[in-house]
This record gives sequence, C-alpha cells and structure tokens, in this order.
Amino acid sequence: MKNISKRLYHTCTRSNRHAVRDRLYHFLKSKAYGIITRKISDMVDGCEICQSRRALFTIPIIGVHKRERYIVDLVDFRYYSDVNDGVKWMLVMVDTLSKYMWTVPAIRTIFMTFGPIFLLHFDNGREFCNEPMILML
Repeated sequence: MKNISKRLYHTCTRSNRHAVRDRLYHFLKSKAYGIITRKISDMVDGCEICQSRRALFTIPIIGVHKRERYIVDLVDFRYYSDVNDGVKWMLVMVDTLSKYMWTVPAIRTIFMTFGPIFLLHFDNGREFCNEPMILML
C-alpha cells in the first residue's frame, strides 16, 4: 500500500497537482482505495516543490525600548538632485517600537542627533556595504 501511494503521489505531482492537499486527496482517492488524509499531508510536507512554493515564516522585528532598533533604507534622488537643492540620497528610518518614521537628507546629521544606534536593520545593498558607511557606523 505504501509503495502504491508513493507511486500515485509521484504520478500526480508530475501532472502539476501540487500544493493543495484536498485536491491531491480526491485525485488519489479516485485512483486507489484506502488513502488517508494524514498520509497525504505528510507526503505534501515532504515534497521539495511544495516546500519551495510555501511562504517563508518570518519573525517580526519588535523593539523593547525607544530608539533601540531602526530599520533604514536609502532612497536614490540623484536624478532629481537639481530640483532638491543638490540632495542625492534620502535616508528613511523607522523606529521598530514606536513605528515613528524620519526622512533625512544627510546621513551624518541623524547619527549626530540621536547618538549611536544599538541595532540597525537594512538590506545589504551597495549603499550600506561600503567603506565610508562602515566607518560611520
């Protein structure tokens, strides 16, 4: 029975019937007798294709104290710098506890205003992973 279920499951997955347990159950039930929903769930959980389609579980970033954690990103305004008084980059900061947001045209002023930051979250873009930024942090 176990080998028949696996063979039917692989036949079903080759015909693009992934990710929906109930649809897979009804398809296999029409082909064989004694198919159990729990076994179908176990097979779907073990399938690499189904796993790759499943959304990743992420833990939200939660701050405990004010000004402890910031999420930052740089916005590129180089194209509009002639109408923005020469400002080419805008730093966007969000405090994870209060959800308060700042937009600052000069990066150095934000660090001078608030002092050192305990935790800083950013995407590993080229604007953050360079020598001047590492020295400033």
